[in-house]
Amino acid sequence: MKKLAIILIVLLPLFALAEEGRHNYNNRIVIDLPHHGFYEVVIGNRVHAGTDRIVFDGLRNGRHHVEIYEKFPYEGYHLVYSGSVRTAHGQRVKAAFRNGRLRILNSTAHHFRADDFYSCRNDDERYRWLNRNYNRVSFDFYIGALGAFHSDMYRWRAHQRFNGRFGHVKHYRQRTERCFKNDNYRKRFRNNAGSNNRGHSNHGNRSGNKRKGYK
Repeated sequence: MKKLAIILIVLLPLFALAEEGRHNYNNRIVIDLPHHGFYEVVIGNRVHAGTDRIVFDGLRNGRHHVEIYEKFPYEGYHLVYSGSVRTAHGQRVKAAFRNGRLRILNSTAHHFRADDFYSCRNDDERYRWLNRNYNRVSFDFYIGALGAFHSDMYRWRAHQRFNGRFGHVKHYRQRTERCFKNDNYRKRFRNNAGSNNRGHSNHGNRSGNKRKGYK
């Protein structure tokens, strides 16, 4: 019994540290950037460059120092923002950089586990998961979830459910359309959501690409 107690005393702290480390690296920060320039974003020792959206995965819990540099022609990079963003257990923080300020758009709660969606065994479970977490699902996650459905029926039902919530998001129609893999649902989506082409595509006939799917 003494040996068992000693083993438990040694192993329990190790399990606790492993569990804490697993949660500490599940955090994510997504930063939307203006389209008119080129930027470098620095969080800790990590640097990502881009002009639209930058994602930092696997961040620790706590406060993260954020620096944003904008590249000017013939002048190089200038520091245009310096501040901090805090993350908690398994949290996903979305922010937008506009006019020299970093504004937090939304952040999922620590009990929101996006991994649970991808562990669902079939489309029915995925659809029920989205309905249960309707108020906590962000637009980016919704787009990824829509593409994860294998059945056009469930994909279309999810689109009808979330269209009223995310329909105001910029490029919603174009980004959602890419998640419909067959031509029939692509046309149905265009006719219902409306378009400047009155439902007609500029890409010609894609009937020869049905095996590959519409991307």
